[in-house]
Amino acid sequence: MFGRSSSSPAHIHRISDTKRQDFERLLKVFYPSYAQSTEFCSICLTSFQCSSLTNPDLITVEEWTSVLTVAVSWHMDEIISLAIQKLTPITPAVDKIALAKKFGLFVAPNSNHNRDWLLPALQELCTRNLPLRLEEAKKLDMWTVLKVWEVQFELSQSGVAQNVSDVEHLIKRRFGLE
Repeated sequence: MFGRSSSSPAHIHRISDTKRQDFERLLKVFYPSYAQSTEFCSICLTSFQCSSLTNPDLITVEEWTSVLTVAVSWHMDEIISLAIQKLTPITPAVDKIALAKKFGLFVAPNSNHNRDWLLPALQELCTRNLPLRLEEAKKLDMWTVLKVWEVQFELSQSGVAQNVSDVEHLIKRRFGLE
C-alpha cells in the first residue's frame, strides 16, 4: 500500500496487479542506489557523483524483465523503450521473441521494436545452421517454432547463400511483419 500524507483509506493506493519485486525493480530505474559518474551537477551546482535514469543499477535479464513487466502493464512507453534497450545486448534471441509475444510489444508491423529487436532475433534463429533446441522451443509457442523451422527449411533448400535483405523479406513475410 502506498499513501500520501494521510493514512486514511481515501488516500491509500493499492497496487494489486504488480509483484513487489517487479515494483521495487521499477523504482530502481527512478532511484538508483549508487552513483554512475562524477561530474558537475547543474541541479545542485556542485561537483559530485550523480546517477542517471539511463544507468540504473539493474544488470540481469531477470531484473530488466521485471521492469518491462510493470512498464507494459502501466503503459510507460519510455520505460518500455529503456528496458528493451537494456535487454537487447544481454538477452538471447529466443528470449527476445518470447518476451515480444508475452507482452504483445510487436503487434504493429512498422514498430521500431520490430526493426530493432524482434527482426534481428528472428534472423539469428532462422539463419543459424542448427535447429531450435528443446529448451528454446519450450519458451516459444508452436506457431513461432513452426515458422522458424519453415524459414530455416526454405533457406536450406535454396542452396544459395541469401543476402541479408532477401532473408529479412522472407522472415517478414512468414511472420507477418510487413
